[in-house]
Amino acid sequence: MLIERNEIISSTEIVKNFAHCREKAKKNSKMIIFKNNKPDLALVDIDKFEKMINRIELLENLLAANKSEDIIKH
Repeated sequence: MLIERNEIISSTEIVKNFAHCREKAKKNSKMIIFKNNKPDLALVDIDKFEKMINRIELLENLLAANKSEDIIKH
């Protein structure tokens, strides 16, 4: 996962200034929250989150369909 510098925020900063962090997440589509200098959580714009969930569900359905086809063939 590639993390841009402007997408990084510390857990301390988010506690102190959530409104600003929220706006940055809306602007950048995501913010990666670091704790103890390690990625810990992601703050993601809801539209981007919904797209990610839809893509995951689509891929899971395609994978399940492929497995069903393999079972039928054998």
